[in-house]
Amino acid sequence: MKRLAIALALILLPCFVRAQNGLIVGSGNFFSPIVSDLDKAIAFYRDGLGLDVTGTPANAEQNAPLRNMFGLPDASLRWTIARPPAGRGGVEIVEISKAQGKPVARRIQDSGAFTLLVLARDVDAAFAKVKATGAPVVTTGGAPMTVGRARAVVVKDPDGHFVEIVRTDPFNYISDRAHRNSRHGS
Repeated sequence: MKRLAIALALILLPCFVRAQNGLIVGSGNFFSPIVSDLDKAIAFYRDGLGLDVTGTPANAEQNAPLRNMFGLPDASLRWTIARPPAGRGGVEIVEISKAQGKPVARRIQDSGAFTLLVLARDVDAAFAKVKATGAPVVTTGGAPMTVGRARAVVVKDPDGHFVEIVRTDPFNYISDRAHRNSRHGS
């Protein structure tokens, strides 16, 4: 399992873009959390995670075909994009209101629950910014923890979506393995 995780990290690593503050979000892809309050979500992703949010949020007030496509003809939809500087991908934050929906409490182990994985050079500094937004901490102990070569913490955004801030060092794993193999002739 550990080798699979390392292999996936190595395959996915070239798909990431580094932000100026050291955060990395997958390029060309969007994480799209549905939120109840766009302004609170913007504060979390902008002030907590350090993503850029520019311009005024868009809305589907005059776009009935878009609302109908989502099966929400009478709902109000607003959205904005938050991304790392110079990044193509990021977080497409979507606020849906007037839809008569009820929030569902998610647990990280539930089917359908998802986690945004944010790679950071300094997990503790990134966590301090996120914690300042009032984000609930999921990680036992309420702070980042070290497991093997990784340091990570799991928090929730204002609407309960899981966000894991992590630092892994797969390149040290590769060089350590190469060094061990060269000593053993494999």
